[in-house]
Amino acid sequence: MFCLFNYLTGLKCPLCGFTRSIIGLINLDFNTFFYYNVLSIFYILVFSLLLLQYKIKYEKVIYLIIIVFGVVRNTNYYPLY
Repeated sequence: MFCLFNYLTGLKCPLCGFTRSIIGLINLDFNTFFYYNVLSIFYILVFSLLLLQYKIKYEKVIYLIIIVFGVVRNTNYYPLY
């Protein structure tokens, strides 16, 4: 899957692997689901709340989690995809 962020920077964005993760969820393959993007369940929850137009209280915390995950997944300490 083409990722503009990855193409321009050579780094993985916080959503890299999300599509493959969702395909794993559809196939009920939970190892694949969590392997490609550990925060997939978090993204699904946040996107669902946004679709329902629910006011998210701790918006800055959500942004911080996504940024920290984006940084950590591009280090040698992140063992998965």
